[in-house]
Amino acid sequence: MKTMKLDYYTKKLTTESFLKLLLFAQLQEVESLHALGDCLFDDQLQHAIDLDFISISQLSRRLNGFQRLFLI
Repeated sequence: MKTMKLDYYTKKLTTESFLKLLLFAQLQEVESLHALGDCLFDDQLQHAIDLDFISISQLSRRLNGFQRLFLI
């Protein structure tokens, strides 16, 4: 991740936290970004991914960035 500079301008949602969140969403079969945002009210999940709160738009932008990265 450091070699590819994926977190170069990232302040809050690091690649590690984002991947943990995506893994959680996959394992829990979360159906949408809105539902995933609602899951972040759980204190255990917040602690596990080291993230207090993230907006749906931030999740969407990060997801779009990853899609572009892996489609190239």
